[in-house]
Amino acid sequence: MTRIRNLIAPIFALLAASVIAAPATAQTTSIDEARLLSPFGERPAFSPDGSRIAFVDKAYGDAYEIEIATGRIRNLTAHVPHQGVLRIHYLENGDYLILAPKRHVGANSRINLDLFVLDRRLRTGLQPLDQGVFEGVAIGPDNLIAWQQLPAGRSLEPGQSWITAFMSVQFEHYTGRIVYEDGRPRIVDRQLVTAQPPEGCGFWEVQDFRDNGQEVVFTCAGVGPGVMPGPRNMGVFGLNLRTEQLTTYIPLGEDYVEVEGLAHDGTWATVECSEADGGLPALDICRLELVPNGTLSPLVIGTQPGTPRGISNSVVSPNGRWIAFQRSDVGVGEPGEGQGVYLARTPD
Repeated sequence: MTRIRNLIAPIFALLAASVIAAPATAQTTSIDEARLLSPFGERPAFSPDGSRIAFVDKAYGDAYEIEIATGRIRNLTAHVPHQGVLRIHYLENGDYLILAPKRHVGANSRINLDLFVLDRRLRTGLQPLDQGVFEGVAIGPDNLIAWQQLPAGRSLEPGQSWITAFMSVQFEHYTGRIVYEDGRPRIVDRQLVTAQPPEGCGFWEVQDFRDNGQEVVFTCAGVGPGVMPGPRNMGVFGLNLRTEQLTTYIPLGEDYVEVEGLAHDGTWATVECSEADGGLPALDICRLELVPNGTLSPLVIGTQPGTPRGISNSVVSPNGRWIAFQRSDVGVGEPGEGQGVYLARTPD
């Protein structure tokens, strides 16, 4: 990977009357030229029509939504009881998919979150789907979802943290579909993914679907049972759920490459990227062309030499013209926590 911080190109301005229709004028931008949507928050997600962005204010906090055109922010979960929201997504009908613990037990709650649906009109509380998950959920057409979870009967050992469990447990991966019966959501057609990831991939996290839900795109990391910490050994792959064929988009290597948001046409994705060695480094956002061994190029620069500043958790708008992301400084909170939500224009 070419060193990202040396590739910053001339930047474009985001001072347009309509953030949805402004023209692109540059190939690479910086967090300093992006539009600050909220000075707090993390893990943004675009609404199906691209006019709103949902996010959480902090780990195990509340879920919020911002109207992009006006900047109006509202709290989505202040009126309902919950144990702290970690992630929020949109379903096709505009309802919200919430990831939160049924019972908050501190940082270890992250290893076994539960899925809930929140009605888009906020008329009901969190409706449980009776499904545990770890980390993110991929959402596809017709409310198709994919996730990873602890194997049945597995739990943390006494005194074990979720981070050490992440490095020692072989997680299971499933697909399913959210349907509504008498107004109540539930998951049907649960199927265990039996295909194996590439050799050397100790943990893999599903991220998004492409090819009309036939392929799930995921990140591999070289941690997990039988894989010793050392070289980072990260890569990006696609799995055809019907044929079990694997596609290598970024082969396993030592650079930090974690796929995040996919463009809705499935031709490219955003990737958290860094060459820094060891641990979780300060990150930039790169663009990955979703072809075998696709090109990886800088898209948004968040890092600054000599500082812990970085960005992460990027998502692409439905029309492919915008990306939302969070500022995510190294050493602030747990991995994945953010310090504000931003919006940047993508090149044509």
